[in-house]
Amino acid sequence: MINFLHPLGLIGLIGIPIVIIIYLIKNKYNEKVISSTYIWNLSEKFLRKKNPIHKINGLLSLILQIVSIVFLSLCIARPIVSIKDNAKNYMFILDSSLSMNMKDGNETTRFNRAKEKIKEIVKDSKNGSYYSLIYASDNSSLLIDKTTNKETLYNGLLNLQTTDLPSLLDNALQLMQQYYSDDSSYDVYVLTDKDYINTNNVSIINVSNNEINSAITSLKIIYDVNNNINVYGNIITYGGDLKANISLYIDDEKIETIDIDTYKDNEIEFIFKTNVLEYKKIAVVINNNDALIEDNSYILYNNENSSTFKTLIVSDQPTFLKNILKVIGNKSISVIKPSEYSEANKGYSLYIFDAYTPSILPDDGSVWLFKANNNIAQGGFIVQNEVNLASGGELTLKNGTSATYKSLTNSIIGKNIFVSKYQKYTLYSDATILFTYNNDPMIFALLNNYNNREVVFSFDLHDSNFPLSLDFVPLFQNLVNYSIPNFLEKSNYTINETLNVNVLPFTEIIRVNMPNNMSKLLDISSNIASLALTEIGTYEIIANVNGTDKSFYIFVQSDLSESKTNEIIESISLEGEDNNKHYDEKYDGLLILTIFVLLVFLIDWGVYVYEQH
Repeated sequence: MINFLHPLGLIGLIGIPIVIIIYLIKNKYNEKVISSTYIWNLSEKFLRKKNPIHKINGLLSLILQIVSIVFLSLCIARPIVSIKDNAKNYMFILDSSLSMNMKDGNETTRFNRAKEKIKEIVKDSKNGSYYSLIYASDNSSLLIDKTTNKETLYNGLLNLQTTDLPSLLDNALQLMQQYYSDDSSYDVYVLTDKDYINTNNVSIINVSNNEINSAITSLKIIYDVNNNINVYGNIITYGGDLKANISLYIDDEKIETIDIDTYKDNEIEFIFKTNVLEYKKIAVVINNNDALIEDNSYILYNNENSSTFKTLIVSDQPTFLKNILKVIGNKSISVIKPSEYSEANKGYSLYIFDAYTPSILPDDGSVWLFKANNNIAQGGFIVQNEVNLASGGELTLKNGTSATYKSLTNSIIGKNIFVSKYQKYTLYSDATILFTYNNDPMIFALLNNYNNREVVFSFDLHDSNFPLSLDFVPLFQNLVNYSIPNFLEKSNYTINETLNVNVLPFTEIIRVNMPNNMSKLLDISSNIASLALTEIGTYEIIANVNGTDKSFYIFVQSDLSESKTNEIIESISLEGEDNNKHYDEKYDGLLILTIFVLLVFLIDWGVYVYEQH
């Protein structure tokens, strides 16, 4: 079957009758023989017998001109020859996970091998085939949709790179399933470095190449009896055995290098013992030139602890509170009498009101209230009557399952705490209750109307034995961690985890400088600002508190599953029946037609030159 891409080009065929008419009406001159040319005429007759083609010179030229017009018109019309059911509908799914960045001995990555495989398949495919490409990433997308232009697919592959994320083929296959459900004529090729036991409607092209790769799997710091830093860790090698050469760096200074014999798929422990007492950054690095460089480092940071914060105690008897805060580590404590307090007292991270009730809560910090005897609009509770217990009442540790409850009751025994009198409260805001007496809340925590953290004691510490109990120090440590939490939970994360930054009072802005040198501002409208970690490397978190920048660092590791050089997965499939639908092969003869026309013109020119000479 022949179709024309530009059928109007066939209009050029009207040139055929025009050439014929010109040939018919062209001047026919008569030759006259005279005596002086007799010998030449005899010679010409002899030559004609030797060259019989001379008789049809004029007709041959006409034929060549007609053929040229025909083929020139066809070239303009651009005929496309279709061969039925000889082309296919290709869909390529390209795995971009971190393990695809592994290199072999020739320094060729799996990802580049996968792209070359796609090019090979496309190059060998029939013209008229359709080509589609799904890039399997954290947001898998159809990059190229049913193009018939091979160069379009080649160009689409040029700038694609691997990500730092673990395997994301499941996302890509879910997207592929949507297209396959509508059209099951796709020939689906998955280019990855995983082996699959069972497949259905999918062709797997595994581009792994028996590489050997080592990875640091864990790292921890243990202090010896002299408070020296000892670093314990584990290393594992995939794909074969390797003598691993690893180095310890403390604050970017190389401390020691050791060799470790590792064996295929076995995790080996290593130890670095030092004479170092303090650190800001500890890193263990694999020096071997293995398949994947991204898993060759493990870093821990010692971020500044936020236990020192500005505290205002409003009390006539601040001894208990002042001493416990000093024990915990807070050195910035101001103490004033209730008569000296006013709303002008600002700029503190924690306000403690001991047996004194302010008319309005401060809006710029966390609050602790001890036996508030008046209602506060922002407080979250209603004050009722005072309860006197002549013989004393023992507090009961309430059961709870929330994360807040668990953090506030960490290391708490909850026994032998007695009070002689307390203020009875009714809660109208969601609260985490820690201790009760006769079902009355005695110690509870909540977020007040300013969205600041608030802790309420229904009793005065001087009306209890609480300062003498075993729970006094651990509970107040928990309360400090709750009210003034550290900015960060830890300094080492795994890719795809979420970074949670505690938004402390007076935090004006939190900016994250990422490994790719991009910066991002976090939303600090709530108590926790979050960021999805999608890149391997060091992140700097800069929090501006009270006009001062504080910097913290975290390191994001690769997912250990991406360090494996050969992973076997049970199955991969698409639901549906292959309908075996193929498409017509398209053969474009424009180039051949053009060459043929050029040949015709050359022959015609040769005939013309022959006639003239």
